[in-house]
Amino acid sequence: MKHLFVPYEIAKILEEKGFDEKCIAHHVFEQPNNNYVFQVGCYFYREVKPNYTLAPLYQQVVDWFRKKGIIIQSVSYHYNFNWQIKDKLNDAIYYSYNNEDYYFGYNKAIQEALKLI
Repeated sequence: MKHLFVPYEIAKILEEKGFDEKCIAHHVFEQPNNNYVFQVGCYFYREVKPNYTLAPLYQQVVDWFRKKGIIIQSVSYHYNFNWQIKDKLNDAIYYSYNNEDYYFGYNKAIQEALKLI
């Protein structure tokens, strides 16, 4: 299930940039050495808690960016994944990343898209 939800580091930046969609999961700070426990079932626990960070699904993040006019898409080329960030209005490519690891590339694309907000 870890590949359904964005990692903690990206989730934290998303919240800072204004992501506040309802999520079915969250990250909970548990250890002083920066280990995080992932818990599912927080949809009804939306009140702000200092040790909770929303853990959105990747698709939620892609949809959130689309509402802001930023399109994140992937194209597969012989087991490599080419991630692109496009402006919805003029189809300009801001960023393109090619990598064999699907989620590594996905995370990089989201991080680059966050710089546009």
